[in-house]
Amino acid sequence: MSHALARLRRTPFASALLIAALGASALLSACGGGGDDGPKANPSSSGNSAAYAGKWLGDCIVEGTNSYRTQLVFTATSGTTLQVATTYYDYTGTVCGGTARLSSGTGQVSIVGTKTASGVVVDKVNITMSGSTMEKDILYSDGRKMVTGDSSADSAGYPNALDNSFAFHLQ
Repeated sequence: MSHALARLRRTPFASALLIAALGASALLSACGGGGDDGPKANPSSSGNSAAYAGKWLGDCIVEGTNSYRTQLVFTATSGTTLQVATTYYDYTGTVCGGTARLSSGTGQVSIVGTKTASGVVVDKVNITMSGSTMEKDILYSDGRKMVTGDSSADSAGYPNALDNSFAFHLQ
């Protein structure tokens, strides 16, 4: 994984880059029969920072006898810029349960354009986490689910396709 958010999900948290780690994909279960439909969906992405504003939770990732997940909280500071606060939950055991060792960090995500990847319009983003260099990635949100780019890159350094093997889900 060579792209910012996608690569970060598997980097040890001691690294400044893991602050923006992503979790494994899963679908949110929908509520049935009226009533509360869960979190309000954000607008879809396409150059719009509002598509990512809110709290996103990655699913549990299991590595050996340990597990982890990451929470991202995006705050839109302009139409194309977001601040991100991250919390990394590191668990002993394979179920992301019990007492977690917590770490956190902050950074900025700038939407610098759009492109088509995996059949949808995605946002090209530059991500700078505190204490690290700028990384390039792509993001896509359908309003409830957010995915990032895979490891292949175009000539400008942005991923060519989405990595649908994991996602974050709007809380």
